[in-house]
Amino acid sequence: MKDHAITGTEATKKAPPKDRARLPDVLDAHEKWLNNRRGGVRADLSGADLGDVDLSGTDLRNADLSGANLEGADLTGANLSYAVMVGTNLKNATLRHATLANADLKGVVLAGANLTRADLSGTNIREGLLAGADLTDAISVVGADLSRSNLRNATLVDAKLTQADITGADLSGCDLTRANLSGANLARCELVGAKLIDADLSGASMRDVKLTDANLRDANLTGTDLEGADLSGANLTQAQPMPRDEVDAIIAAHALWIGKEGGARAIFAGRDLSKLKLAGVNLSGADLSDTKMVETDLNNAYLILADLKGANLTGANLKNAHLAGAKLAHATLSGANLSGADLTPIELVTKHDGEKAMKKPADLQDCDLRKATADRANLRGANLCYADLTGASFASANFDGAKLIGADLSNANLRGANLTGAELIGANLAETSLVEANMSHANLTGARAAGVDLTDANLAGTNMTGVDKTPQKPAKGKSKN
Repeated sequence: MKDHAITGTEATKKAPPKDRARLPDVLDAHEKWLNNRRGGVRADLSGADLGDVDLSGTDLRNADLSGANLEGADLTGANLSYAVMVGTNLKNATLRHATLANADLKGVVLAGANLTRADLSGTNIREGLLAGADLTDAISVVGADLSRSNLRNATLVDAKLTQADITGADLSGCDLTRANLSGANLARCELVGAKLIDADLSGASMRDVKLTDANLRDANLTGTDLEGADLSGANLTQAQPMPRDEVDAIIAAHALWIGKEGGARAIFAGRDLSKLKLAGVNLSGADLSDTKMVETDLNNAYLILADLKGANLTGANLKNAHLAGAKLAHATLSGANLSGADLTPIELVTKHDGEKAMKKPADLQDCDLRKATADRANLRGANLCYADLTGASFASANFDGAKLIGADLSNANLRGANLTGAELIGANLAETSLVEANMSHANLTGARAAGVDLTDANLAGTNMTGVDKTPQKPAKGKSKN
């Protein structure tokens, strides 16, 4: 640790009794581990209750604090580089001058936190909780103090930064796609080369901001104060809906490409296909990344292995759509209908005899599925890490072997869902309905389960280590503690 860092004993002065006893040993062992000394063990404080604890100046590089409660904690000057803090509660915490470079902060709660002069360079604080497909609520930094912070090249896709104080911060190269910065103070910020596509900057103060070469396509600038801002080379265009005849021509050429009869792969990247009737269309393997498809009808469409990264599919009809192996990372599917959709892995044919076929799962990491309807959808083996599924309906859906690490499933309906072997580490299951769900051998380590309904659910062999609150209603079978 640093010379000025507190000792393990001092760190426990305000810690709750149940964690006070082990904290000194954990910190001392971690110090040895960092210095490659005998007896060293990486700090594992996942799920620990450390509210109001004094950890100022502590060296917690690479420590595991996922799901921990650090509300009101003092982390002034602490070194948390490369720390795992998925779903960590840092509400009202003090992180002045703290180093969080390259830390994993997906789903972290930073409401009211003070991050003045904190170093968040390379940090990923994208909304980690998957609830209803909208990742905007996964990160809460409303009113937080990020003034003069270093956020160069940080990823803040869908981050909720309303009313935040970000004055003088360096956000050069940041990805703020769809971020909510309404009412935020960004005066004198460096946003050179930043990505602000679809960002909400309404009512924000951007006086004297450097937006050189920034991409503000489709950004909401209603009432934004841009006095003295440098917009040289900035993209301020608004996407225009594609003419139907152009869309049809591209789809026809794509059909030939699929059949290896010439044609060309369909590339709609960044285009606007909103409200078009594309039911049953075959766009397997197409490039639909960052495409706007609000309320588009894709009922029974073939989108196998399609690239839909960052696409806006709000309110889209994807009922019975074929999405095996599709890339949907960071896509917005809030309010979309995915009932009966197939999002299972797909086997790719190998070129050499004797090789095993490679399975490519559907990728929905960091996807926004808030209030989506996906009853009976097949998500076997899908990657839904840090996705936001709040308020979504996945009744009788198949999540067999799916990865839901850090996902937000609060208030979701998973009645009768199959979650056999699913990874739900650090997931938010607050007020979730898992009535009659099969969760045998699922991993719920560090999950939040306040008010979850597990009536008649099968928890045989389920790992519930560190679950923060005992479920309100019982389940049959035994959990593995």
